Amino acid sequence: ETGVSLNQSIKEALEELEIETLKSTLGHRVAYEEAVVMGIGAYEYKDAKAKKEVTALANEVLKIIS
Repeated sequence: ETGVSLNQSIKEALEELEIETLKSTLGHRVAYEEAVVMGIGAYEYKDAKAKKEVTALANEVLKIIS
């Protein structure tokens, strides 16, 4: 089973349990692994797509908790 179909299976299972999921997603990026090794966050790393994903996720969470 591929990662995409596994992700879809998980999403469908959560929907069946009526568990709401966030709209923002984080892709499978080397940037996340490299940032950890470098001791920095993905936002601080050089990958613009990773930075955009992390920003969208943070904004979505902040909107929920505020």
